[in-house]
Amino acid sequence: MYPSQNIAAKPAYDRILGPFRKDLMLVEDAIQSNFRSDVAIIPKISNYLMDSGGKRIRPLLVLIVSKLLGYEAPADKEDPRINYSVVAEYIHAAALLHDDVVDEGNFRRNKLSCNREYGNQASILVGDYLFARAYEILASAPDIEVVSAMTIATRVMAEGEVLQLTNSFSLKNTEELYLETIYRKTAVLISACCKVGAMLGKGTEEQIKSIASYGYNIGMAFQLLDDVLDYVATDDKWGKPIGVDLAEGKVTLPLIWAYSQAEANDKTFIEKSLEADEVSSEMFEKTLHIIRQTGGLDRTYSKAQEYSEMAKYDLNMFESSSQLDGLFAIADYIVDRSI
Repeated sequence: MYPSQNIAAKPAYDRILGPFRKDLMLVEDAIQSNFRSDVAIIPKISNYLMDSGGKRIRPLLVLIVSKLLGYEAPADKEDPRINYSVVAEYIHAAALLHDDVVDEGNFRRNKLSCNREYGNQASILVGDYLFARAYEILASAPDIEVVSAMTIATRVMAEGEVLQLTNSFSLKNTEELYLETIYRKTAVLISACCKVGAMLGKGTEEQIKSIASYGYNIGMAFQLLDDVLDYVATDDKWGKPIGVDLAEGKVTLPLIWAYSQAEANDKTFIEKSLEADEVSSEMFEKTLHIIRQTGGLDRTYSKAQEYSEMAKYDLNMFESSSQLDGLFAIADYIVDRSI
C-alpha cells in the first residue's frame, strides 16, 4: 500500500541531511551568490523559487557520492562539489520555471507559482538565465566528462518535456512511454548528479556506472511516487491542489493502469474527465475511485518500490560507510514520503 498521509517523512529526511548539513550550507550560500544580477527581477524571481522549500536532493547526491568514493575538498581553492551542486540546482530550478508556464501551473510548494506571481514572460526569461548561469559555472570545470554529463542531462530533460507535451490528454499512452518520459524529465538529472559525484571521487568505470544506475533508479521511484501523491496527498502538505495532473492532461501511470483495466462505462468517464475544460471535485473523486478500484495507485507504488530496491542493489559493490547508509536511506525515503 502507498504511504498514508500521516507518515512523518520530514524528520527522516532531516536525519539523512545531518552529516552533510555543513556542506549544504555552503551550497545554499553559493546558490544565493551565483544568481546575483544588476537586473533586479532575476534575483527576485530566483529567490522566490529557491526559498520555497525544495529538498536539495540533487546537490545532496553530489556531496554524498563524492565522499563515498573518497573525495577530499581542496584546501587552497574552490571546492568543485559546491559549484556542481549549484549547477544541478539551477538546471532543476530553470526546468521548474519553464514547466509551470507550459502547464499553466498556479501553485508550487504552498504558494503561487512564479508564473502566476511574476508572469509567464519573466518566468521563462529567468529560467533561461538560470540555464545560462549553470553553463557559465560549468565552463570552468576541469573535467569535460562533468560538463558532458550535465549538458546531456539538460538536453534529455528538454526532450522529456516535449514528449510529455505531445502526449498530453492521450489515453493511448503506454506504461513504456510513460516510463521513458519520466526518465527524461526527472531521473536523468538525478542520475547525472550521482555520476558527477562519482567522477569527482575518481571512481572506477564500474563504480561510476553503478552509481549512475542508482541515480536513475531513485529518480524513477521519485517521480512514480510523486504521481501517486498527486492523487492522494493533502493540499497543505503537497503544496498545490491535488489532481493537478488530471486537470493538466498528464496521463501518468495511475491513470494509464486504471484505463487499461476499467469497464467500458468507466473508460468513457475517464475520457470525459480528461477532455473536460475544468475538472470538478466530483469528477476528480469519481476518477480517483476508478483508479483505486482498478489498483492504479497500488501498481504505481509497487513500481516505485521496485526501482527503490534496484537502486539499493546498485550499491552492493561499495563498502559500508556513513555515506552508503545515507544513499540507502534516500532510496527508502523516496518511497516512504507522504509529501
